[in-house]
Amino acid sequence: MDTALPPKPDISGEPRPPRAPELYVWGGVEPSPKLINSDWGRRAIPAPPDEQGPALEWWRASPTRLLATAGWYFAFGVVVLTIKNWGLSWMNSGSLWLALLVIPAAAVLFMNNDRPIAAGAHWLYHKRRWIRTYELESVRIAGGLTANDLALGQDGKELLIRVDNLQENPALWDLVYNGIRHSVANGAAVLDDPGAKQTTRNMLRL
Repeated sequence: MDTALPPKPDISGEPRPPRAPELYVWGGVEPSPKLINSDWGRRAIPAPPDEQGPALEWWRASPTRLLATAGWYFAFGVVVLTIKNWGLSWMNSGSLWLALLVIPAAAVLFMNNDRPIAAGAHWLYHKRRWIRTYELESVRIAGGLTANDLALGQDGKELLIRVDNLQENPALWDLVYNGIRHSVANGAAVLDDPGAKQTTRNMLRL
């Protein structure tokens, strides 16, 4: 790949970074225009620190997608209980019905892909945390159960963000990736996770 670093944009985002490489995700990533820079997503993003500049790009899973995900968990639970009990006798248990309703809702509520993602020219926001993307201390691809996570280290802590969600807004991913490249060029550690299918450098094409 071209090793020349694209310029660092000013806080208005100009010049915009070049297109970031598309990272492999099982099943692929199909960006949904309705979820890119939506009012639904914008309402969930707090105002960034004044010196960091405005939010330029953001993404958030839609309520419909979250309900569909919960529905899949519910259906999976029904199948498991039916097979385990060799029939539908479990349906007489109120506690099992309660678990079938509560567990999928809790899983969707706390899993990464219900959390908004936002980026400014020099920052990334996710899970109520701000990361200065041009001042990263470490970069790592962490193997997950359903998708790889991108782990960005700063101030002694890591922020994990799902690779597939990050790429659902390509312009957001461009901003973040440019910061990663600059951080690595400035000495950020590139770490590997034994659970990931590829090395961090190979997957991120660093």
